[in-house]
Amino acid sequence: MGERRLIVSVAALVAALLLSTAREARAGAELLSFGEGGVRLGAATTLYARPVTGAAYDAAQELVWFVSKGTLYVIDLRDAKRKPVAIAKKMPEGAFAVSGLSNASWSTDYAGLFPLLELGAKKIKVTEGSGAYGGIWEENDARDKKALKKVKVVGNAWLKKQKKRQPRASAAAVTEGGWDATIVLPEGVGECDDSGMECGASRSFGGTGYLLVVTSAGCGDACHSSCLLFDARSKQWASPVETGSWTKQPSADLTAGPCDGYGFHPDGTYFQGSVSCKATSGVQCVNDAAWMHVGWADAELARTPVTAAAPAAGTVAEAMGVLRAMKDKMCKCKDKACADAVLAELEAAAKRYEDLQASKAEEQEATDIATAMMNCMSGLR
Repeated sequence: MGERRLIVSVAALVAALLLSTAREARAGAELLSFGEGGVRLGAATTLYARPVTGAAYDAAQELVWFVSKGTLYVIDLRDAKRKPVAIAKKMPEGAFAVSGLSNASWSTDYAGLFPLLELGAKKIKVTEGSGAYGGIWEENDARDKKALKKVKVVGNAWLKKQKKRQPRASAAAVTEGGWDATIVLPEGVGECDDSGMECGASRSFGGTGYLLVVTSAGCGDACHSSCLLFDARSKQWASPVETGSWTKQPSADLTAGPCDGYGFHPDGTYFQGSVSCKATSGVQCVNDAAWMHVGWADAELARTPVTAAAPAAGTVAEAMGVLRAMKDKMCKCKDKACADAVLAELEAAAKRYEDLQASKAEEQEATDIATAMMNCMSGLR
């Protein structure tokens, strides 16, 4: 009897039948944005209602960091109250970053010196971060260092409560790929000097199937570049940040976009700054100038338990035992919150056992168990 990968019966089957069913019922990931109106999730949920000058999102820890009126706050999306907690006061204007327990940053690439808050095991330490313009002008560096010394940490009590906090492994963001093969640019396209990136350098554009290709680059006090979208199948080009059609020959007025800093939704929608777009037969973009987008957040998923990283895979018999136990647990659930918790455990189990081999009979049993679980889950609210 031929053996088959257990991933067919556990990971793929569960993902296709159970996880897709559960996630269809969820609101799904929505744009997390900030601006004069505060911080909002999607178009309807306001998390904070006062002017915000900078924000960043740690998707793995589901923490929203932002600065308002000189104070750095954090909002925990896992907390039903979503209450902003003050972390540091007298923050200078502009870029900031956090590291350690949570990793997130706002506008640091082309900054000078900026506050980097290290979230240690017991306390928060303010250190010096440096962007592309740090260390260039002594006068500016002296001003920035003086401002950093004024930052006052007030969030150590919050930090102490996070000792058992774990990242959500499934929250890994879809990003641009590394720079790869060079694409031959159409005649008249491309303006790069020898000090910057090479024109035609390409990288995968999230999970869209398109490439982001460098069309201009150069270095002065810092290096800058711009890119166009390229469809390798049709050999056509488009702007990544403006509504428009694909074209064989890009014109001078085709707007190039940044070469990084995009955030991708699993459905292919992406954002850059205040613009959100989707590229299919053409590129469709919406520019919400009042709001700057910083990430995709699923508030409902954030409320489900986080399962710790699983140990190495065990035996097929062990995997089947886990699947049977998950079915029994699911069928005892009385509400959707319970079912979501079981699904989170099941996701971790699928990853743990994905490389095992199962017989056809075991695959059939897994199919039957998955069907039973879906029946038990149907109708839960």
